[in-house]
Formats: sequence, C-alpha cells, structure tokens
Amino acid sequence: MSECGKYLGALALASFYDVAVDADLSAETPKPFGFSNSKSLTTGITEVDSTDDATGSVAGAIATGQTLETTVSGFARDDDAVSNGNSLYLKNWYHTKLNAGEQPKLWVEYETPGETILVWCLMTGYSMSGGSKELQTLEATFKAVDTCDAAIDAIQYT
Repeated sequence: MSECGKYLGALALASFYDVAVDADLSAETPKPFGFSNSKSLTTGITEVDSTDDATGSVAGAIATGQTLETTVSGFARDDDAVSNGNSLYLKNWYHTKLNAGEQPKLWVEYETPGETILVWCLMTGYSMSGGSKELQTLEATFKAVDTCDAAIDAIQYT
C-alpha cells in the first residue's frame, strides 16, 4: 500500500552546503532553500556523433558524459527568517566568490521520501522579480560539474 502524499513537492527538501568538495558533509549543517516552492532536476547526456559509412540510415551516437541542471525557486517572505537569511547568504556568497575570481561551486542536496541526491554544482545565476503589489520571487540555478577528484562522484544517489 502506498504512503499518502509520499511524493508531494513539499516533502522534497532542497538544501546546500558551501564547503569544499572533499568536506565531511556529515559534520556540516545543510542550509535549506527556505524560499523554495518549486524544485526541478533535469538530466541528460553529452554525446558525439559516431556515424560512419556502415551506420545506415540512422545516425550513430556515443554517450560521453552526463548532465544535470537544477533550479530552485519560490518567494521571499517577510516573516520567514530561514528563507530570507539563506537566500541573502546565497546571493552574497555567489558574488563574493565571483569578485574574488573563484568558482561559485557548492553541494546541492535533494532529500525526497525515496532517495537523497547530492550534486556538486556550479551556481550559474539567480534572479529576483516582483511588482510593487506582488510577492518577491527568487530563483537560483545550478549545473553539475566535475569534482576534479576521481574518488568523489559529482552526482551521488543514496
């Protein structure tokens, strides 16, 4: 029998760790994206065309890697200290890294009732919008990148 509400989006928690790739995450406290009401993961592959004279009428292709992009979006709320604190922290961290000539890389974690996905990401940007009589929206985007450590997978499922 299935659990009622098992895959509701509100039960999928998105958090981030702004530590080095080889940090012991069990010793770290994840920072939840408190503003999130929408989270998405998009996966795919990178490929090269391997079509040759013997391929026939259908092109050949070889997978050479995988891709994963993720977006977390939602609303800022005046009464939500976690939401406002972590969103401001993330924006400031992003600009501090870029201004220092560093890469804005961090671990992004999705915890669902069925599994946990941990991804080493490059933060590719954020956006904010909202009219004078609308809620302020926030959106942060991330792309999985190589950890540069053969012993640590960039995308981990548990």
